[in-house]
Amino acid sequence: MLWVFWSIPAFDQYFKKWLNVWKVNKKNLRIVYNFYIDNKKDLEPFKIQTLDFDKWDKTNVYYTKAKILDMYGFINGFNK
Repeated sequence: MLWVFWSIPAFDQYFKKWLNVWKVNKKNLRIVYNFYIDNKKDLEPFKIQTLDFDKWDKTNVYYTKAKILDMYGFINGFNK
């Protein structure tokens, strides 16, 4: 299941590699937060809706900012 409703990004291997943060703690969450604040104008426009599989249609529920940041970090860490 896709973790779209978390309030922090998943600290998977690529996300950690990207920001050089290796565990979830206050210091590393501050690094993630500061990155988001510094890049908010670029990240805010992304609005990704979830999908209702019964109707095969978009819902009114959107990915959290943490999930958007998680996807961004995963891609950048993968390519690093």
